[in-house]
Amino acid sequence: EWARLAWEGAGRSVSRRVLVNVSAGEPSRSWVDERYVDTIKALRNADADLDVIVIGAPGEWDRTQSIAAASASRGVATPSLQHVMALTAAADSG
Repeated sequence: EWARLAWEGAGRSVSRRVLVNVSAGEPSRSWVDERYVDTIKALRNADADLDVIVIGAPGEWDRTQSIAAASASRGVATPSLQHVMALTAAADSG
């Protein structure tokens, strides 16, 4: 139910739901913020009706919000792994 409400937060009809996780666990495996922003913008240029939610580890909330704002997406706090899995299950695949 929580994930359904989070995805419905776009408040408009969307073609696809895209979930972007900016946390990689180790800094050496993480992209720089601009790369996330550029990738999300490229996806939006290909399909303006995407709903993009950006998530990250609770300790990276400021970064998550910054990337979401810079890419005209929505940052959603995921306080637990269950929240992450729920959003993932409700996103579109492929």
